[in-house]
Amino acid sequence: MSLYRPTARNFMEESENRIHGDDIAKQLGFSGALVAGVAVFGHMTHPLVCALGADWLDGFTASLRLINPAYDGDMLSIEHTETNQEHLVRCTARGGTLLAELRSRPGIAPLSELSVRPGGAPIGERPVVEWDAIHENEAFPPWSWTPTEEENATSASQIEDSLELYRTGIVHPQLIL
Repeated sequence: MSLYRPTARNFMEESENRIHGDDIAKQLGFSGALVAGVAVFGHMTHPLVCALGADWLDGFTASLRLINPAYDGDMLSIEHTETNQEHLVRCTARGGTLLAELRSRPGIAPLSELSVRPGGAPIGERPVVEWDAIHENEAFPPWSWTPTEEENATSASQIEDSLELYRTGIVHPQLIL
């Protein structure tokens, strides 16, 4: 078992998703703005990449369950265990409250197992997520995007991930998600 102890930071306060701002989050019953789930995921990938290197990024499936929110300043405890080639990463904070679980195993899931539906024609800019644009059982059109080195460096630094491979052209999983 390995233990990783990063600090959660809310870098999404100004995003279009207002749950990452204090006012809306508190109106919805949370104690403050929620740290983005992609940031929690990014933290949880760290021990997997430490243990398996770039092989994890290229040859494993991952299933993430977000259970409770992370708040800015939370000291996260991220535990990684492996049993029979299945990797379990658990993220807790605030006295052991389970925030998320990530399960990963070798192999890439065939497309038939993925719940992805084809979208419309590819578009050149990110679609805006708003209620009028969401249609049940219909995917957003594919968005073609090539991250820059600066975007990748920013993404890794937001979650204080200083692993060398993210400075050598490999895109951080948080940025992809």
